[in-house]
Amino acid sequence: MEFAWDEETGRICVIELNPRMASQLAVFYEWVDGISPYRMLLELACGEAPGHQRAAPQFRHAASFALRKFDGKPLANEMKWLGSYRYAVVNLAAGSSADLYRRCHDLRRRLFADSDLSA
Repeated sequence: MEFAWDEETGRICVIELNPRMASQLAVFYEWVDGISPYRMLLELACGEAPGHQRAAPQFRHAASFALRKFDGKPLANEMKWLGSYRYAVVNLAAGSSADLYRRCHDLRRRLFADSDLSA
């Protein structure tokens, strides 16, 4: 489910309810909650009630970071309607939100330091 929160009123609205599991985000359940959504889907597909086995969570925070380029002639034909080109999606997990963002920035710096995509 995707929600929007109005900070002024405290009101929460549902934006989207998608019954399909997003494969890009499935690993987050294991990292943060210790639950395997793929195991649960397999059990359902086999006609079994999904088990509620829960392993110890490995991390407290996880996020999917879309790395984008917002300018550049060589990518002009690849630009999406958002006015940017998404060149990578990185899933990361960490013990704190500060460490999570630090890991993302460090990874981006190391991977793309010499690249045209670093800006």
